Parts: sequence; C-alpha cells; structure tokens
Amino acid sequence: MAYHDEQPFNENAFKPCPMLENPECIEEMINNMDVVNTDVVAPESIEDLCSKTRPYAAAWSDIADRLWEEEVKKTQREVR
Repeated sequence: MAYHDEQPFNENAFKPCPMLENPECIEEMINNMDVVNTDVVAPESIEDLCSKTRPYAAAWSDIADRLWEEEVKKTQREVR
C-alpha cells in the first residue's frame, strides 16, 4: 500500500520508477516500514541496493527533465 499511496513518485512521466529514477523514494518507503530481507544467499540493504541505481538516476534525470519539458510544451501548443 505504501507503493500505491506514494504514487506518483515524480511529476515527470519519464521518471516514474521509485527504484530506478527516484531511489530516494523506495529507500524512504522501505525504511519507514517493517520490511525484512528474506534473501538468505545474498542479503542486501535497501541503501546498498539504491546505491547501485543512483548513478543511472543522476544520468537520466537531466535528459528526462528536458524531454518532459518538451512534451509539456508540445501538449500546451496542441491544446490551444
């Protein structure tokens, strides 16, 4: 329900995922819940997992923001 309740994770539709584009969102959700990692072979904290997605999120953010801005402007022109 936390996943459901927190949506949207970003106003930019090109950055919808809490794991890939908004790792701070999934990290906060997990830390605020009583979640237990059940992987007995390779347990990993949410912080470690998110540290792997942060470089992607940072690299994609500026591009996604530019694309979203272009999409919003395009939509506004079409509405007129």
